[in-house]
Amino acid sequence: MTTMTKEQLVLNNGLRLLFSTLEFVLANHIVTFASLLFASRTLVEAMDHLKRIRDQINKKLQEKNAVTDVLNKVQDKTGVNKEYIVYGFCAIIVLYLMIGWGATFLANFIGFVYPAYCSIKAIESMEKDDDTKWLTYWVVYAAFALVETFTDIFLFWIPLYAFQKCVFLVFLMIPGKYNGSILLYNKLIRPYILKYEVQIDQFVDEAGQFVDKGRFIYLYTISLQSCTLAKSEAAAAAARHIVSETHE
Repeated sequence: MTTMTKEQLVLNNGLRLLFSTLEFVLANHIVTFASLLFASRTLVEAMDHLKRIRDQINKKLQEKNAVTDVLNKVQDKTGVNKEYIVYGFCAIIVLYLMIGWGATFLANFIGFVYPAYCSIKAIESMEKDDDTKWLTYWVVYAAFALVETFTDIFLFWIPLYAFQKCVFLVFLMIPGKYNGSILLYNKLIRPYILKYEVQIDQFVDEAGQFVDKGRFIYLYTISLQSCTLAKSEAAAAAARHIVSETHE
């Protein structure tokens, strides 16, 4: 076994330190480069997605309908491109959802009008895919509304809740494979319904038989008569109490 001199030991340790430093710097540069590459790819993908959205908006603006007619008139009067008019209108809506009075109603209105219009068009068309898509939307919308009813007291304190709700509803109705209603239905609602499908169908059948046999109407009539009788007795008791106080 050879013994290293003091100079060789210092040189060996120095080379190790140098190689460790170079390795650390190189690893950092690789990580930084990978991060920049991922960020640049993400940015490019985001820009491409925004460009596709803008192209779709411009395509819609070229269609002939009542909305585009109004936009064309505004464009002729103001000299502002109708695309920028749409962006400005959207900005006003976003601002109102953040600070406006009755913003929750506006969010519900946005989540109802366009899907309702598309649902009517789907009913009138012969294609089945549109029916399935908008039925899915309304199922998810109803489930969300049900949950919101019981959690409204807590959701009220969330900052900008109306704006966030509007974004969520728009997410539910956007076209394409990233449609929120389809994703949520397949992930949350559908597995639960399929798991308890037999029990739900059995309960619905029993409820239908209960109504068909007239028991529901009978019980409703009895309860209505009981309420009427209770009100009459309460009114009579109140009248007797007033009369007794008058005599006293």
